[in-house]
Amino acid sequence: MYGWVQDRQRLDRLVDSQYRLITAALLAVALLAGLNYFYFSRPQGRYLHSWDLYHTVMSAEYFGELGYSKLYECTIVLDAEAEQVYQEVSQIRDLSNLKRTTRKEVLSESDCNELFSDQRRKEFIEDLRLFNSLNPAGRWRRIFSDKGYNGTPFYTFLIASLLKPFELTRGNLLLLAMLDIGLILAAFLVVSKTFGLQLGLLAFIFFCTSFPNRFEHMGGSLLRFDYIAYLMLAVCCMKSKRHKLAGVFVGLASMVRIFPILFASGLGIKALFDFIQRRQLDKKYRNFFLALAITVAVCFLLSLASGRGVSGWVEFGENMRLHNQNSSGFRIGFKHLFMFHGEMTLADGVVPYLQKTLEFQEVRFIYLLCVLVILGLLILVMNRLNDPNASILFLVVTFFLLFTATRYYYSILVLPFLLDVDFLRTSWARVFHFLLFLITAITYTVYLYNPFPPFIYNYLFSFLLLLCYGIVLSHLTVVHRVFRASEEV
Repeated sequence: MYGWVQDRQRLDRLVDSQYRLITAALLAVALLAGLNYFYFSRPQGRYLHSWDLYHTVMSAEYFGELGYSKLYECTIVLDAEAEQVYQEVSQIRDLSNLKRTTRKEVLSESDCNELFSDQRRKEFIEDLRLFNSLNPAGRWRRIFSDKGYNGTPFYTFLIASLLKPFELTRGNLLLLAMLDIGLILAAFLVVSKTFGLQLGLLAFIFFCTSFPNRFEHMGGSLLRFDYIAYLMLAVCCMKSKRHKLAGVFVGLASMVRIFPILFASGLGIKALFDFIQRRQLDKKYRNFFLALAITVAVCFLLSLASGRGVSGWVEFGENMRLHNQNSSGFRIGFKHLFMFHGEMTLADGVVPYLQKTLEFQEVRFIYLLCVLVILGLLILVMNRLNDPNASILFLVVTFFLLFTATRYYYSILVLPFLLDVDFLRTSWARVFHFLLFLITAITYTVYLYNPFPPFIYNYLFSFLLLLCYGIVLSHLTVVHRVFRASEEV
């Protein structure tokens, strides 16, 4: 008996030492990955993302005057009366229709002078001086070809409120740009406390190394990663049975980026299954959706103070319709796989996205049929998943199927690392994690030899992600069912 106790103690010490060794290794990798992600990925000496800050700060500060369509126009017009920095810019994008227009046409037809009071005009010109110092003169030609600002009215309200106590200076912008890092790190600390340190570190490593989630794309700007922090915190709250707080976080994420409402939709499907089986709605679902509804309502009311009232949301809808008419080189989504017809560029090397969009209409029915089949399979297995797992899977799969989103939104791929270990049984949860790391490794490798964005993002990563989801759904719909049946026998 004494020998058995000694053997058990030695085994426990061995397990503890192995745990500490693995944790130490993960911690070292996480520190290196975080340092590379948050610091070295930004251009040295230019941490601030001046391009995105110009769009975000100026649009939020002057949303009442500019809305979603007047930023470039009023920048050109008011600058022509003051600094005349943009005289060399011959063309800009008309943000009301995303077509090109000339500087001459803008100056002759604009009503920008009527939109600003004298004081607001002075403030606008003064703020432009800061961004002129942050951006090289020649870069404005490319900035004015962007599709413009696309934040929701509530996000606009948040940014304007955040900027209000501060003087607009380089130092203050740098300080405010640290908020994203703070939110992300805080979210991962909560994840580590809720799911365990090792899983928290593994998820953080993936977040920092996942190919499409490039900090260089949106790092150094204001609240560009807040939604993923809110979603991670929502999952942790659901895991801890705090459904009211989870509803608040999902509401915040949805009001700043809209698409996170898919997370709540997944939980809604789960609640519907539960209601059908029990003939009553569980209290946890009532708490979640009540908190969600109150949060959305409060955020909506606050957004009315952004400067354009209810019309701001109408304009936002039209703005997003314009933004999503055609795809672009940094976008990912299932729909791209129906846009490939054996060619990627025209003879002059231009990617014909307008042509691809028109060709997509010819196979739209097949695309929709495939989406319905995949979503049907996913919905069929939702009842076998717990609440966090159902919400996470529905969000990541549906988002991929329905949208062609810019690469940085695929920070949401960290959410499958928060699936409970009983999901697909423990070994299969690890397989899912392995597949996500694998498609990142494959994409990085191919990128070294062919860094052409449309190929990498539109097709390669979209195809690999489809395979990953296909393996997971196949297990849920076929393998898992067979395994359960054999157990019952």
